[in-house]
Amino acid sequence: MDLACGLGRHALWLASRHWRVSGGDLSDVAMGKLSQAALELDVNLDLFVGDAGEYKFEPTRFDLIVLFDHPDRNLFLKMVSASKPGGLLICKMSVQ
Repeated sequence: MDLACGLGRHALWLASRHWRVSGGDLSDVAMGKLSQAALELDVNLDLFVGDAGEYKFEPTRFDLIVLFDHPDRNLFLKMVSASKPGGLLICKMSVQ
């Protein structure tokens, strides 16, 4: 899962390495551009338009969750619960 993925740099990289990738962003324009880039690279992405803070996380669903530069620290516990045992969480947030 690539949350708040914007134009999908991480999602495209993972998909090109045969990961099954879900990604979402608040911007429908970004999701449209990412969908086009996925077509051009011939990779599959499961994309959604929406706020990462409102995403309905399912327990133990993801092997990897990536979140960069998103201000909502409340997402952390939700992401941890959505990670499979032994899963990875890669998160970069600014210190405030």
